[in-house]
Amino acid sequence: MGFGQLKSLIIIVAIGLITFSQIPLYALSEGTNPGCTIYGYVYINDNSNPVGSATLNCDGQQATSAGSGFYQFKYTIQVGKQVTIVAQYNGHEVRDTFTVPNMDKFQRNIIITIETPTTTPTPSNEPSTSPQPTAHPTARAPSDVDDWILGPGLWSTPTPTPVPTATPTSIITATPTVLPTPTPTPEPTAAAQTTDLSSWWWLILLLITVALVAGYWYFTKQK
Repeated sequence: MGFGQLKSLIIIVAIGLITFSQIPLYALSEGTNPGCTIYGYVYINDNSNPVGSATLNCDGQQATSAGSGFYQFKYTIQVGKQVTIVAQYNGHEVRDTFTVPNMDKFQRNIIITIETPTTTPTPSNEPSTSPQPTAHPTARAPSDVDDWILGPGLWSTPTPTPVPTATPTSIITATPTVLPTPTPTPEPTAAAQTTDLSSWWWLILLLITVALVAGYWYFTKQK
């Protein structure tokens, strides 16, 4: 074999190795998904009257409302990528940064709790302006009984409705958590009998090299 033929063989083998190195290992494994489907849930636990709605963003994907204080999203992203879920609600923000695992499905949960201090209503000391009877009746016809009579000789006046004087303030006490939610948790599906070829790369390279050399030798002999 001359120097020219050896040089050509080296070039062919190099091209084959470069081409093989560009093929991801998951493409050589059966049933392995290069992406992971992320399920995100944000639950708003606000015991006051909400003044707004939550916004949830993860890697450019906007969440949709699922009702009852839930916001959710679902999308597939590349395994190994670092993403951040940003949940905002009434001026409060919670961030959850994580790396997409090598799984078919994955779920992240965030709970935002807004605690509103309870106020003790102060009873009003103003005198009642409701009419007061001047005497207890001894007997009345049914048609003469007015709204203030609970029974013979029993009188009642309406109690003023207490009005809260303090204005509730919202306090956020939320941190990113991974907690179970009332919704069914999508269970990660097991990889369908994948074949890990990462430990066999030297054997694959050897087989490719032998095949290239044999092919080159065969075509050289034909000439």
